[in-house]
Amino acid sequence: MTSSNNAAENDDDDEATTRFQLTPIQSTSLLVAYWRDLETRGQVDHIAQHKPLIEDLPASALLNALLSPSQLKSYQQSPIRPYGIECLATRTRALDDWLISPKTTKQSQQRQVVNLGAGMCCRPLRLEQLPHYVKSWWEVDSDMNLLQIKRSVLQAAGYQPELPIVDVSMDLSCSKSSLKSKLHAHGFAPDAMPTDWIAEGLFAYLLPDQHDKLLRETAALSTRASRLAATVAEPAFNEFWEGTLGVQLPYQVLVPVTQILEQAQAYGWTVERHIRPQDWSRLYPGRGEQLPGYNVIFLVKD
Repeated sequence: MTSSNNAAENDDDDEATTRFQLTPIQSTSLLVAYWRDLETRGQVDHIAQHKPLIEDLPASALLNALLSPSQLKSYQQSPIRPYGIECLATRTRALDDWLISPKTTKQSQQRQVVNLGAGMCCRPLRLEQLPHYVKSWWEVDSDMNLLQIKRSVLQAAGYQPELPIVDVSMDLSCSKSSLKSKLHAHGFAPDAMPTDWIAEGLFAYLLPDQHDKLLRETAALSTRASRLAATVAEPAFNEFWEGTLGVQLPYQVLVPVTQILEQAQAYGWTVERHIRPQDWSRLYPGRGEQLPGYNVIFLVKD
């Protein structure tokens, strides 16, 4: 398996063929894989001699198979590159730690996980502890073809999940879609065991009323001790990227994290932990200092 750096040597061959051809929208999902791959390999040029916060080897396989040379070049030259790496590294580590925390792993009852807006996430393949206490994993995304491409690429690269993974096609921004009916149709049983819900990078792409719907539906499908982790980008995050970096983000309407927490509590979610922008450098010294307005919230159903 070649590293993604090798792709840069073929910049003149922009039409290099790959087995899978992604649409422009699908290709944007590779950006998170690119940032995670750089962090994994320690190739973060804005930080000298740092220990990677995460290890995401499957990300490299996705990039080798799907990232075109021209797209790689644009990533390398982007002004948001160092900030994107910080954002992905810190939030990924925070969610990884939450998912496999000692508190969780010591519980005798198995859990099930629903990954909302899964995209290019590879957690079931890279967190070795998961099969010990997670019985099943559902990946929900509006683009079933993207999930199938991801699965095919990873299998071809030799990555085989050790727990059942079920792909579910659902547009979480659609007011008429039902998370309950979609998951039930794919074997999800909410009363069987507690559920861990992951909403990583999702809320920024949804409108406030869609936040409300998501929090209401997940609460209704959660037994006691179920949990939900979500990243929340506030207006200050967008202002920094646009005002300081001159980059237009493809987000909907960003809202204060307090608004989302109030919505969550109205449906029976309790705030277990809240990582605020000022907490990043304390949790991971020297990291995440340029992430204004970026939060991660951890909720639990009592």
